[in-house]
Amino acid sequence: MTPSRQKRDGSTPDALELTVTWISGLLLAGLIAFLVWDALQPSHPARFETAIESQAQRGSYAYVTVAVRNLGDNAARTVEVRVVPEAGETETEAHFTLEWVPGRSTRRGVAVFPLSVALGRLRAEVAGYTQP
Repeated sequence: MTPSRQKRDGSTPDALELTVTWISGLLLAGLIAFLVWDALQPSHPARFETAIESQAQRGSYAYVTVAVRNLGDNAARTVEVRVVPEAGETETEAHFTLEWVPGRSTRRGVAVFPLSVALGRLRAEVAGYTQP
């Protein structure tokens, strides 16, 4: 029998098997190292930043779109957002609730005002939230 026709011994791995095994082992070790590193990192509480993105008058109401960004790592539930005039008139305020704002994410909501409010001179603020 010629050497090329001989059967290979099944108990010894060939070069391809060894290469794939080493690569798989390195990937698994890297994944485990990343998960351990991530678990040891401190988790920052929810912290919010608001920005008024658009203001439009439609019919007898003014619609104000507000972006709420959670700068922290932890999520927040029932985030209450108030939109008030910068002059401090609390009788003309609008609010909305965002049910869920994950950490490091942005959600948007719309506050609805009567037409008497002066658009362009509004500010948005987070009034409160609950921890999940």
